[in-house]
Amino acid sequence: AAGSWGIVYDEKGKTIKRKVEATEGKTTEIDFVDKTILSFDIGAGTTEEVVSQGVSFKHKMSRGLPYGVKETLLDIIKVWNLNNKQKTIDSIAEFNAIYLDSEHPRHIRLKEASRGALLGLANRIATDVINKIDDMKDDPYVFIYGGGAAIVKESLQQILEQKGRLTNVIFLKDPLFVNARGLLVYTCSPRFEELKEKALAPVGEK
Repeated sequence: AAGSWGIVYDEKGKTIKRKVEATEGKTTEIDFVDKTILSFDIGAGTTEEVVSQGVSFKHKMSRGLPYGVKETLLDIIKVWNLNNKQKTIDSIAEFNAIYLDSEHPRHIRLKEASRGALLGLANRIATDVINKIDDMKDDPYVFIYGGGAAIVKESLQQILEQKGRLTNVIFLKDPLFVNARGLLVYTCSPRFEELKEKALAPVGEK
């Protein structure tokens, strides 16, 4: 749930405004202090489906999904290494370094080799995103981030667009650091200061 703090506020505690679709094909800027937020934090081994009202975490509506990008990436690496004996990829970190660096000499080949597997993973994520949106009473603003989001973004955008479900879906910039930034924003917030003072107060004064 840390990510929602970085979605709603900046490091100085000011609300962040983001552009969203409005009526008649126009866009407008809004903040998310009181908006229903559905976050998909795509990690290596799990994907966290987090619902919040602003920064207020809705525990009963949130859940962890038992998959991330790791298994898919390991499968891609295995096939790549079979076909590229002299240019093997030895870890997910090395895969990320090549895949996310458009200047790397193997970038284009690796993206092409990964396309089918990533579309399969993106289809699974898209199904969970759409099902959750349809399951909620309020139309949420959907934020997608996490280390895995950087890898699967293009495929996921493509599938959601094909299904006509990209409205109010926001792929955050710097998706790898959203939770860390959210924790930073939270620790700078008045709420954290109040909790800290309460925790540090002498017994009997809390």
